[in-house]
Amino acid sequence: MAVLSQQVLLLEDDPLMQRFVSLALEDEPLELTCCSSVSQAMQAIEQHAFDWILTDLMLPGESGLHFIEKISLMPELLGPARIVALSAGIDLVMQDRLTELGVKRQLLKPVSVKVLQELLRSGLEHAEPPDRTLSTCSTVIETYFGGQADLYEKFSQQSRLQFAQDIYDGERAVQEKNSAALHNNAHSLKSVLLLLGEANAHQCAETLENLTGSADFSTQAAQEWQKLKNHLIVLAVDQPH
Repeated sequence: MAVLSQQVLLLEDDPLMQRFVSLALEDEPLELTCCSSVSQAMQAIEQHAFDWILTDLMLPGESGLHFIEKISLMPELLGPARIVALSAGIDLVMQDRLTELGVKRQLLKPVSVKVLQELLRSGLEHAEPPDRTLSTCSTVIETYFGGQADLYEKFSQQSRLQFAQDIYDGERAVQEKNSAALHNNAHSLKSVLLLLGEANAHQCAETLENLTGSADFSTQAAQEWQKLKNHLIVLAVDQPH
């Protein structure tokens, strides 16, 4: 019996994370629509019916939470779609708010290939978030990529090519003392570096994200950026073969 194709909307501003989800689900019986902003996502759900809506919470401009609040008030647009929140960190207050809004699952970023596939295959069965303790490349491949080394290699190559742009964006943010831009850069890199198994670089990005959480730009943030930039330079040069 043929498996019906599911319609999935992904709201995620980071192109590398969009690519990761696309790679993870490319063999699944579904059609994936990727949006980078709330306005794009709203336009998409006005034009198509979706079975799943996966949304990041931290987005430029309108937040993912604001998007969820909007569509929860529009049952005629939401239809049967199940909402899944993706975030690198959700506190108890946010958990309660998302539950109130009818969010079915809250997944820790970076989410693994296995969790994504099981979510869409089995509805709302419970799946544990991945262990964030990294050791070897094989551990990362098994934890986040379902043991698929070729999938890891594809994502790794694309990520490393993107690092030149990340370095440029980070340098510009530091020169302009733009704490918000540097915060967004660190937030995106944090998940990508964890998926690549670069534990030290991931920790550096996480520290920088915490340092740039306010509007004030600090010397410490600039110093932490230099550490992260050094990691990115090495990773960009060290292309896997």
